[in-house]
Amino acid sequence: TPSPVPAPTPAPSPGPTAPPTLAPTACSDRAVADPPALSRAQLSDTGAELFVDFDAPTDRGAAAVGGALPGGFACGDLLTSGARDLDGATCRFVDDDRVAATLTAAANVVVDDFIGLKGGAIKRAGAGWCEPHAEASAAAGRPTVDPPENPPEVVVTLIAPEKIGRCASLDVSTAATGGGGRDLTFAWSATLASGDDVPEIAAVVAAANAGNGRNGRNKLALGADVLEREEDYALLIEVASENWLGAKSTASVRVQVEQVVLPIVYFAAGFVVEDGAKLLESAADRAVDVVASAYVPPCDSEDSEAATEAFDFARFFARFQVFFTWTLYDASGRETDYANQAEGRNYYLDPYVLPAGFKGTLEVVVSSQGTRQTNAASMDIVVPRRDPV
Repeated sequence: TPSPVPAPTPAPSPGPTAPPTLAPTACSDRAVADPPALSRAQLSDTGAELFVDFDAPTDRGAAAVGGALPGGFACGDLLTSGARDLDGATCRFVDDDRVAATLTAAANVVVDDFIGLKGGAIKRAGAGWCEPHAEASAAAGRPTVDPPENPPEVVVTLIAPEKIGRCASLDVSTAATGGGGRDLTFAWSATLASGDDVPEIAAVVAAANAGNGRNGRNKLALGADVLEREEDYALLIEVASENWLGAKSTASVRVQVEQVVLPIVYFAAGFVVEDGAKLLESAADRAVDVVASAYVPPCDSEDSEAATEAFDFARFFARFQVFFTWTLYDASGRETDYANQAEGRNYYLDPYVLPAGFKGTLEVVVSSQGTRQTNAASMDIVVPRRDPV
């Protein structure tokens, strides 16, 4: 007989399971430190860079701005200057707690500007994923930009005639260095050598200074009408120059104003002023190369005959022609034998013509056939000795 078929048994029902226990997160087992904040901002000595420091090491904005990348990043992604982004500036981390910003003119950062931090861009070094980014800087917490420790030195020299006569205007310009990549500012003053003001001159100077701002205006022009007086006098002109990094310098020049028509003469450039005297310092192996400028100012009363039929062109142009006579004196005031190797408004000596240790004075006398008057300008020349190597 066939064997009986066993009946199937029911499958066991699974019992309830306990809910899984979650592992602790990266931030739950330690205190969360405050994110870094800005602590200082200072311009480099050249003004080309701005160094911004944090009060703690950062993650270099690795996720937000790519600060760990060698090519740098746009400063505007991390920092603000006043109410502006740092337009066009490129930033790079030079350390975990320091950023160097290479500035452009568009960035327009100046001393005492506020530097701010954009929110959500940076964390402290080693922060976990759940630790906060630094928030945007509150107004009260923003550092101001400090000037450089050693800003470029401002050196300014005034270019002007030593003496002018009747009918002449006076144009004083500057030769200046040390702007730190931006325009220098200039503030002028002009008084009588006695210290008294001339109201007409003071008004012109005030107008020039009021229009200066930071546009680098480096000239002062005084017309013949404001210079006219009944007697001869001396005018003391001074300029104070400052670069945007806070370095300052002053220069002054004394101009004699006489009541006769004189040719105007002045040295164009190439000298400095020490103790009120023009000085050209030239090494023995360099040429001495000096340029003078000269002209005869027109006088309305004397030139009015230009409108008459009897006008003499030859005499008119002869009146404005000038002649240059150069003389080099030694330290004792004796005329030297060093002959000018150029002509006219130029004075030139080849290298090694003047010996090391030479000290003297170069004078140019300008004469005018039309006015029958002369005028002169002079500068000291020094050829320093070199220490043996």
